[in-house]
Amino acid sequence: HLLAQSLGGGDELSNLVLCHPGCNSHLGDRPVAKKQEIRAKMIANRARVASKKAGATAVPAAPPFRPATAPK
Repeated sequence: HLLAQSLGGGDELSNLVLCHPGCNSHLGDRPVAKKQEIRAKMIANRARVASKKAGATAVPAAPPFRPATAPK
């Protein structure tokens, strides 16, 4: 859920996103903005690790998470 059910979010399609179970439990019932911040950090960290494995020194910036529609 973009907006956690515990924070008033429903099961409407516009409030649902696909998420890996481990990521979902890690994000919990935080507000949407905090989830976006955490996802961006996770993506940046994943890119940094992949870059080190490949032997590169530059790390690309993580794109911001933008849900198609936000629940109202």
